[in-house]
Amino acid sequence: MKNTHPGTEALRSASLLLDRQLSPGRRVKGALHLPGAIGGTTLTWETSHPDVVGPDGRVRRPDAGSPPIEVTLTVGATGMQDVHVVTVPPLPSPEPLFGYLLVHFVESREDGGEQIFFSLSDGDDPLRWRRMNQGRPLLVSKEGTGALRDPHIVRSPEGDRFFIVATDLHVHTTDWADAVRSGSRHIEIWRSDDLLEWGEQRHVLVSGEAAGMTWAPEAIWDDTADAYFVHWTSCLYESADRTHVPHSKILGAYTRDFWHFSEPRVWIDPDLDPSLAGAGLLDATIARTANGYVRFVKGEVAGDLDELGQPLGDVFAEGAPTLGTPAKQWERIGSALTFRATGGHRPYEGPLIFRRNSGDGWLMFADHFGPDFHGYVPFANADVTTDAWRCVPAAETDIPPNTKHGAVLPLRVSEYERLAGSALMR
Repeated sequence: MKNTHPGTEALRSASLLLDRQLSPGRRVKGALHLPGAIGGTTLTWETSHPDVVGPDGRVRRPDAGSPPIEVTLTVGATGMQDVHVVTVPPLPSPEPLFGYLLVHFVESREDGGEQIFFSLSDGDDPLRWRRMNQGRPLLVSKEGTGALRDPHIVRSPEGDRFFIVATDLHVHTTDWADAVRSGSRHIEIWRSDDLLEWGEQRHVLVSGEAAGMTWAPEAIWDDTADAYFVHWTSCLYESADRTHVPHSKILGAYTRDFWHFSEPRVWIDPDLDPSLAGAGLLDATIARTANGYVRFVKGEVAGDLDELGQPLGDVFAEGAPTLGTPAKQWERIGSALTFRATGGHRPYEGPLIFRRNSGDGWLMFADHFGPDFHGYVPFANADVTTDAWRCVPAAETDIPPNTKHGAVLPLRVSEYERLAGSALMR
C-alpha cells in the first residue's frame, strides 16, 4: 500500500480550510483562520502582500472605491508547499441606514415553528414587521435535533458578510429535563454575502463534554481579539451523575471562520457572584456603545422580589469597557428591567437589543413566554447605559404573534431594497 506523505495530507486539509472561508470568486472579505499545524504537521504561511493579508490571517481590505488586490498565499509543510491566489475586494461604500431585518423562530405546537424565519420592518419603523417568505421558514435544520431556536445574526466588521448562529434544540420532542442534561453541544451556523443566499448549514461542536446543553448562541466582533466572540448558555456537570442540575452559566469562545473555535471558557458565573447566586443564567446579549459594551442577561438578582415577595427572574444589565473585562469589574446598570417597566407584568426572557437607525434611542425586545405562547414585547430607552426602560404601548407595534427569541439587524438602504424587492416578499 502506498503511504501518503504527511505534508500532502496537511496541505490538502489546509487548502480545504482556506477554500471554505472564501466568498465566491475566491474573495477574502475578512480575517482568516490560518492554523500553524494540522494533524501534528507544522504549517507555515507566507503572503505576497502582508499588509493586506498577514501570515497570521489578519486582513486589511482596500478603501472603498479602490481596485481589488490579488494576493498569493503560500502554505508550506515538511518541505512541500501549495500556492493559493485570492482576491481582496475593497470595503463597501458607506450607505445610510434604513430598515431592519428580524431573524427569529416561531413558537408553535405544529411541526415547522422551530426553524429560522425572517421578518422585515415596515420601512424604517422598527416596531412594525412583515414576515417574509409567506410566513414560511427560510432556514431549516438538516442536522442534530432537526430543529432550531434562538437564532442570532451578526454583520462582519467590514460590513458585507453575515453569519447566523442558532440553538440545536427541538423542544416539542424533548423533555426539558433531558434537554439540560443531555442536550446538544453543537450550534448551527450559516453564512451569506447578501442576506438572500445562504450557504450550507454547519453543525459545529463548541461545548465540552461537561456541558449539558448549548443554548442561545450569539456572536459579536471583538476588535481587541480580531475575532468573533461567541457566547452561549450551558449547565456544566462535574461528574457523569447528572441527577442534580447545576446553575447554568454563560460560556464564550473566539472564532474567525465559524468552523474553528477556541476552548470555551466561563464568561459569567452566577456561583461566583453573590448577587446572582439564586439561580442560573440565560440568554445573554450584548450592545456595543461609544465607550464599551452593555450585556443583558436573564437571571435572579438578590433583592429583586415580585409582588408576592418571591425571587424574581428577569433581565439585568451590566457595563464594561471591553468584553474581556474581569467579571467583578462589570458595573451593574439595572435589574428587573421588564418587571419595573411594565409595573409587574411577567415573565420575559430572550432579550435582543439594537439602536434605532436614526440614532435616537435604543429598543429592547423581550420574549413574553407562557403555555399559550406570546412573543416579543418592545421596550424603549434613550440611553442603553441607563435602566430607564419603558414598555412601548401595544397600539404602536405590529409584531406577528409568537415571534420568538432572535436578533434585529439594522440594514443599509441597498440591503433593505434588495430584501423588500425579492421574491421573499411576494
